[in-house]
Amino acid sequence: MKKNSKFFIFFVLMCLILCPAFSSSPKEKVNVKEDLHNAENTLMEIITEMDTVMKEKADLVICDLPCSGLGVIGRKPDIKYRLKKEDIEELAGLQENMLEAAKILVKPGHYLLYATCTLTEAENEGQIERFLAKNENFKLLEQKTYVPTPKNDGFFMSLLQKAFQEQ
Repeated sequence: MKKNSKFFIFFVLMCLILCPAFSSSPKEKVNVKEDLHNAENTLMEIITEMDTVMKEKADLVICDLPCSGLGVIGRKPDIKYRLKKEDIEELAGLQENMLEAAKILVKPGHYLLYATCTLTEAENEGQIERFLAKNENFKLLEQKTYVPTPKNDGFFMSLLQKAFQEQ
């Protein structure tokens, strides 16, 4: 398997593991806490295994992480009935752990893109502020929140750059 295909597989696995917790039908009973815990454990195992092969090899790491989904509430109105404050806090913790794990894959001088389909400060701007406070070797290049409209979902994106290593 080529090294660059492992990054793609990582991204696809991340989507496959995390999407079921937030894409279920409103009729299904979802255990968000259990689903997130299982997803986090699986992803951390994948990232740990990839560290040896992919450490500082990726030009771009896309972290489209699990979130409360408040930006897509127009298409999924059931979110407002099943989402609790504790869920947002737990999601922010999961996002923080996953972002910390994913940063290892970024080549010096290259990029980490953080994205969510939510509008909460804790999962968006606050998440990036906490990350940058702990990781002085990353800098914020651009950040934008897109509010939902009748035709479009809302989401957040933040582009970070990892510093070049000192020679």
